[in-house]
Amino acid sequence: MLPDVFALKAGYQNGRAPTGSQRNSTLHFIIIFNQSWGSKMKKVLLPIAALTLTLASVQTFASDGTVSFTGSITQSGCVVTNATNQTISVAMGNYSSSALSSPTQTAGPRPFEIDLSKCTTGSIKVRFDGTAVSGYPSLLKLTPTGVAGTDPSTSVGIQITDLASGGVYTIGDTSSSVPFQATDSTGALNIKLAARYYAFAKGTPSGQANATTNFSIEYQ
Repeated sequence: MLPDVFALKAGYQNGRAPTGSQRNSTLHFIIIFNQSWGSKMKKVLLPIAALTLTLASVQTFASDGTVSFTGSITQSGCVVTNATNQTISVAMGNYSSSALSSPTQTAGPRPFEIDLSKCTTGSIKVRFDGTAVSGYPSLLKLTPTGVAGTDPSTSVGIQITDLASGGVYTIGDTSSSVPFQATDSTGALNIKLAARYYAFAKGTPSGQANATTNFSIEYQ
């Protein structure tokens, strides 16, 4: 089945970015299918289709166009050296529900590290992906237990922070990341972080308080 809308976006030409009216220009081609119009509409559409094909035939011989392709070739990325089966495990510990019974209360933090090697030169940022708590973009949502009365995810999330500065990471965004840089010719880099529980609602029930996030290293 053909898509309803095709869009062709203008790109760079001759190594220069588009300017003025060229920027963000988009050509839209729309194909509409509607069988509910019935046989009367078919009689109207046929002459229009014939006219359109005729015009297209004339334009093929009357105009030329240009297709510009843009892209880049990057060096190999960093290698995580302290992960087991590509997973870094952080033991968050055990806390009383009373320690997280009111909004803004925290428990932790627990330090952890991401060790990298073979990083290229330049600024590097870390992005943590996953499900954020609704209304709290910097809180990683806990995995729901599915059991009423024993589900801490209803009132607690996990904050990930830079250990040195205390800056809080926004889930799915690198803008909150501290820029890092490899320290030697081997491209070694040690990223020191911390994670803590953060209460966003009253009355935290007891239960399993686990979460998972995927992280990626982005070059600037």
